[in-house]
Amino acid sequence: MSPDTDVYLIGLPLFCASERDIIVQVSPIASSQLKLLHLKALVHALQNDPDLAHIDQKILPKVFQALYVVTGCDYISFFSQVGKASFMRYFYQYASFISSAREYPGTLADTCLSDGMYQQGYLAFLRLIGTVYFKKHCTGFDTQSPISHFQTFKDKGPDQHLSWLDNIRQNMWFRVKFENEMVPSNEALLLHWKRACWVIDMWSQADQNTMKLQPITNYGWTVNENMLSVSWDSESNMKAVRERVSVLFKGCKCATGCKTKRCGCRKGGNTCSVGCDCKNCKNQEETELHVDDSDITEIALDEEIQGEGELEGDDIDDILDSNILGSGVVHISSGGAMPSLV
Repeated sequence: MSPDTDVYLIGLPLFCASERDIIVQVSPIASSQLKLLHLKALVHALQNDPDLAHIDQKILPKVFQALYVVTGCDYISFFSQVGKASFMRYFYQYASFISSAREYPGTLADTCLSDGMYQQGYLAFLRLIGTVYFKKHCTGFDTQSPISHFQTFKDKGPDQHLSWLDNIRQNMWFRVKFENEMVPSNEALLLHWKRACWVIDMWSQADQNTMKLQPITNYGWTVNENMLSVSWDSESNMKAVRERVSVLFKGCKCATGCKTKRCGCRKGGNTCSVGCDCKNCKNQEETELHVDDSDITEIALDEEIQGEGELEGDDIDDILDSNILGSGVVHISSGGAMPSLV
């Protein structure tokens, strides 16, 4: 038994059909109250949850595993300012839209690398990401439903999903404080999904003596001089980021107002920025920002919504006490009494 959350998520799809009773410790070792999770009880709770009724019961354990991996685990990065609680909450609200494959292609269980099914799963992953970020900034849209908003884009397949996410990004620009709160780029999301699928493929072979894994460098990582590193985004996007960041450290030092092409910024066709140390600058971009009271109210509401119930990292254990998974948790007091299902 192990208090590591990854342990029971690894075993969930592997042993859900087993005749054995698999019980996993989910509480910290130093905790005064020992918590054990019965995997069969967890699967039973998932299969009988009305919010998940439109998802094929056979794939529910793998869908739940994929949901855990893509939102951050020991191998996969998490999304800045978006905790597992938000992903769980909005997934349950829109489970059919995200992962039933009834109206839209792909489910979160489509992670197989060898037959290319991960490409269908990628579309379900995009619907998950779009739904969560849309709901966190829903006051910036004409509708409160991510499904209705998605349906306004008439393209089919990947193009519809990518156009939808691009629109969400556009509506978020003036509603976030920092760039890392934005929806990641489409290229970054694909690389993230590939890494998640590689990890799930590895986990699916956890009960085997040997594993047959796909080349890791094809799925979101790079190896350079025997050092493994994450490919966060496409090279073109990373180059653009480096160029934007370099502006913070490079700039002109003109003392004559930057009026002529003697100014390096003006010569390069750029306006002066925070990286410059110029005086009486006349090479500034003139912008006017119009904000009315309704915008301020909506942004304040967004911040209030974002602050509700956020859990970062591996705090998914706390969710086990909810009604969703509560029927699968066994509590044992420090006095050593017999366990009882709650």
